[in-house]
Parts: sequence; C-alpha cells; structure tokens
Amino acid sequence: MLCDGPCSAVHSQQVNSKLCSVKSISTVSVQESLFFNLNLTKLIKLMKTFNIEIPEGYEIDQEKSTFEKIVFKQIKKGLPKTWEELTKVEGYYIGTCAGVSDYQGATKEVNKNVFATRKQAEAAVALAQLSQLRDAYRQGWKPDWQNHRTKKYVIFCEDSHFRIDYWCTREYFLSFESQAIAQEFLKNFKDLIEKAQPLMS
Repeated sequence: MLCDGPCSAVHSQQVNSKLCSVKSISTVSVQESLFFNLNLTKLIKLMKTFNIEIPEGYEIDQEKSTFEKIVFKQIKKGLPKTWEELTKVEGYYIGTCAGVSDYQGATKEVNKNVFATRKQAEAAVALAQLSQLRDAYRQGWKPDWQNHRTKKYVIFCEDSHFRIDYWCTREYFLSFESQAIAQEFLKNFKDLIEKAQPLMS
C-alpha cells in the first residue's frame, strides 16, 4: 500500500541519509587511497621540505625505502673514460728539488703529474736519473730494436733478483751495447734501479 503522507517523507529522509553515508564513506576511501599511494618521488620531495640530509656519495634506495623507514644506498659510478671524469686526484707529486709531496684535490690540468703512491713518485725520480746515466754510459749508441741480428744487453728483474741478458727485438729501458757496460751500470746504480722498479715492472 502506497503512502503519500508523512510516511513518504520519512522514507525519503532515510534514503537520503543512507546515500549521504555512502557518499561520505566513498570520499574517505578515495582520500585514504590517494594518501597511502603516494610514490617515493613525492616522498623525496617531502623529505627535502623536512631538510633530511643525504650522506655524500649516497642516494635513496627507492626499492627498499618506505614511509616509515628511509634506506640509503651508495652511488655506483662507472669507470672514467676521460681524465676529467676521474673527478678526484689523490697521491704524490714531484716538487722542486725532486722532493715528493702529497696532494689531494679535484681533477685539473695542473695535477696530471700526481702519482697514486709515494713509491711511484719516488720511482719516477729514480727513473729520471737512470735515463740520464744510461745515455752517458751508452756514449751515443742507440739500440735498433728492428734489427733482430744485433744483441742488446739489458738489465731486468726476475724473481726479485737483477739479471743481465741479451735480446734482439724485445725492448728494455736499461739496454746497452755490451755485457761489460751493462754489468758496470748495474754495479754502480743498483740502488737507483731498485727504487725505479715500481715503474719498470
């Protein structure tokens, strides 16, 4: 039986009340969904607002980070393809009076003379001395490494011991015209040869 009086009004109010309730629940659900589905990109922006400091050389691990816990991971850099991509130089250089000094700084044109270790820098000083002394002992002689018939007497290190042998086409820094000259050179400058080994081996 249909009711056109107060009964109809009461029924209409009940229906409207239920619709408003459903609408309210739906609105809250959408808001909660939007809030809890914020991606890490937005989270990172929020972190910047909160002034959270990221350690140098690290970045946010977007796979492991959550709203409750931020995880950092070390930034992996690829191998440099140019001197400039090295970005940082640390080691030792040869200064005035052949002194060896330490150095640390950004990659520049002026610090291409920095060795990675002190031993390498000291070896470079010894190698420079040996190059001058070697040419003095050669007395104008120059090895022709293209000629496989002429012997060149060389000084090299094998099993932590210095040896003298002859080669025809295999190039060596300390090479001489005769075995006697090579022996004399080794006898007089063995200490310098030992210092230069890090750059000769």
